Amino acid sequence: MAGWKDRQNSFNGKIEGFEDISVDNFYDKTKKAYFLSHFHSDHYGGLIGKNGRHASDLMESEPKKKIYMTEPTRIIFSIHYPDDYNELEHIIVTLQTGQTYSNLDDLDIDVTLQEVTHMPGAVMFIFAKPSWKVLYTGDFVMRTSGEEELAELKSLHDEDGNPLTFDYMYYDATFEEKPALPTRAQCIENVVPIIEDWLNLSEENFVVFMTYYDYAYEELFAEISRHMEEKKIYIHDAKQIDVYK
Repeated sequence: MAGWKDRQNSFNGKIEGFEDISVDNFYDKTKKAYFLSHFHSDHYGGLIGKNGRHASDLMESEPKKKIYMTEPTRIIFSIHYPDDYNELEHIIVTLQTGQTYSNLDDLDIDVTLQEVTHMPGAVMFIFAKPSWKVLYTGDFVMRTSGEEELAELKSLHDEDGNPLTFDYMYYDATFEEKPALPTRAQCIENVVPIIEDWLNLSEENFVVFMTYYDYAYEELFAEISRHMEEKKIYIHDAKQIDVYK
């Protein structure tokens, strides 16, 4: 089991037992395949560069390589960084969640994607070969702390609903020193009444969200709107609006 904390790039990309791939790290240009769990900047380091430089380096080092991601992640990439995306589009392959890809593109690896509630397109990766199986969690957020929600992660369980056993697991240890973190449901439960009380004081009152990333707050915004009698939430970034469309 391994954790990571470096926020410039969350992970060094290396997966034990799978030397030909890199996950959420694009600085090492020698790999045959790259996997992107979601489109937050601390996970796509080395993919985006000034004037497309990183993208060019990635292609030139090994023209037959591939970059794997989900369709929502591809859409976000294409809208926010169209120049880099256009350079790499021909080597980008989208994968479906909840599906296992056996011997993916002759890499001698079976890959499974488990959708997670972090941001649009976010997934966990399961990499497997005979007698060796690794889980890479990426970033994920639990709505509750209940076992029922864990059971919904179908790709992490066998046909009988029993948790799978992994030889190695990589997890995000950003907040491991915190004694406890609230669940997403608890966050919504506490934030919504504060906003509601403030807006009800005056029609001139408003709330501005200063978010760390562009995405990952969709469920919170939807719940706020639902509790506020469908009040609109305005987004200033035209690129985000295009993604949501």
